[in-house]
Amino acid sequence: MAACRSAGRASARTAAWWRTASAPAGRTGRRSRWRRYPEPEHQGKLDLGQETEGSRNQMLAYHAIGTPQSDDSIVYAMPDQPLWMLSSEVTEDGKYLLIYPSLGTHPGNKVYYTDLDVLPRGPKGAIDFSDYDFHRGTKKLPIVKLVDTIDGSFDYITNTGTVFTFHTNYQAPRYRVVRTDFKSPGHPKSWQNVIPEHGKDVLEWAAAVKGDNMVVCYLKDCSNILELRSIETGAVKMPVKLPGIGSISSFSGDRKLTQVFFSFNSFIEASSIYHFDVNTSKVEVKLFRRPFISGYEPNDFVTKQVMVTSKDGTEVPCFMTHKKGLKMDGNNPTLLYGYGGFNVSILPTFSVSRLCFMLAYNGVSAVANLRGGGEYGIAWRDAGSRENKQNVFDDFQACAEYLIAEKYTCPAKLAIRGGSNGGLLVAACANQRPDLYGCVLAQVGVMDMLRFHLFTIGSAWIPDFGDPNNPRHFEYLFAYSPLHNVQIPQGGTQQYPSMLLTTGDHDDRVSPLHTHKLLATLQYVLAADASSAQRNPLLARIEVKVGHGAGMATDKVIEEETDIVGFMAAALQAKWAL
Repeated sequence: MAACRSAGRASARTAAWWRTASAPAGRTGRRSRWRRYPEPEHQGKLDLGQETEGSRNQMLAYHAIGTPQSDDSIVYAMPDQPLWMLSSEVTEDGKYLLIYPSLGTHPGNKVYYTDLDVLPRGPKGAIDFSDYDFHRGTKKLPIVKLVDTIDGSFDYITNTGTVFTFHTNYQAPRYRVVRTDFKSPGHPKSWQNVIPEHGKDVLEWAAAVKGDNMVVCYLKDCSNILELRSIETGAVKMPVKLPGIGSISSFSGDRKLTQVFFSFNSFIEASSIYHFDVNTSKVEVKLFRRPFISGYEPNDFVTKQVMVTSKDGTEVPCFMTHKKGLKMDGNNPTLLYGYGGFNVSILPTFSVSRLCFMLAYNGVSAVANLRGGGEYGIAWRDAGSRENKQNVFDDFQACAEYLIAEKYTCPAKLAIRGGSNGGLLVAACANQRPDLYGCVLAQVGVMDMLRFHLFTIGSAWIPDFGDPNNPRHFEYLFAYSPLHNVQIPQGGTQQYPSMLLTTGDHDDRVSPLHTHKLLATLQYVLAADASSAQRNPLLARIEVKVGHGAGMATDKVIEEETDIVGFMAAALQAKWAL
């Protein structure tokens, strides 16, 4: 277990940190993300990497640094709701503990709180939770249920005493900022509307800084913009001019300081740190630090955004980045990336591996903003979830067809790549349109849509994918499940494109069994018969002693990316350009 935000007013010497199981982090980025479950039944009985048991009964625990985990107090749990997840944070003034129960990846959460000032303190000022331990104590933590439904998400921004400001999508698919008083909160529909929805732009997050100042981040056509607004009224004080079209990957600021820092990057600019002071008549963004990349000049590249018409007429954004002056003759090796799920917005970000591909092979890098993501709010997410999942594949295939029609590339020179939910995406597209691609790169993908909910944390994805135990859901899941739709192509091409599936043998999010099963099925259906036309390789790369990807050692990242780019270049017959 890892530690996160300090709780209450514990002294530095006896600092205590909250450890919690959480849904995806709140948009303000301050929620704890750490998960804790009961010890699994197979503990010590299986080799690492063999665990597939479903994760149930997350708990919120209080841990004092320097003590064994066995001494932790379980301060909150929901044993009657084993699939629910918990995240938490302590308010800036250290007075309140906020708890956010949520159901898997559903884009809503409840809001509970407890007043930490009423809890007993130990001799050094740390909160004594021994009486409130969920399993061993004699009292229950005094919880107030502020919001007890998941009709919307609520993320804490700031508070002044009992007056709280939240970022929410409740009755606001593109999010807004609201305010309530804990003394008499009422129903969320009656809370004060501080910043209403803003056109088609998505209010991604807001952060309070010193004085009557709030930095607000919007998502406008898949890139970020900033504004400085009043905390009290929500009125715009002034726009904050960013360095260009890109995204803010981190932000640092609080109500004690007027200086704020943020990291900004784009498809051609590596993540750089900027800062500004809100206590001025005109906000001036200044560069604080930029990484140096030898031999790379951002001005040698160009990024273009287009709107691609999908199968049902929906306009889907797609970015293309390449060297300036690259000839569009339909013969450029091209890499198309997509995700399309879980309310995740895919924004302009810098990628060393994409840069290497563009430099080494005069390649084109394309990124599609598919339905299922959060680029245009909850309605955009819903349009690519559950029974609407096929829209995501149609969007992606429309972007591929656009790249071919506009002579960026041709099918033999087009590679598609995605990871996790994106691995599902590219594998499903390979089944549906094998003629459209020359190479498929599927990383840690969800490939068995009829049993995904039975392994590790898979049940948390039911709000996005649907429930295979529901006959109606089973029907549409079966229709696109990569594992269950492998077949020899009819007409045109008689084989699948070259495919590389990657996974980690310790992946406890998307179990490696998904990759193993799909690869075995591909090889059995497409290559087992000597008369089969399949000659393109169907391979898997299994890294050892790694999980879903986050935290992978740098040397392993380099090795994996080298293998992926090398496989792609060989499959596309890309020529070395350096």
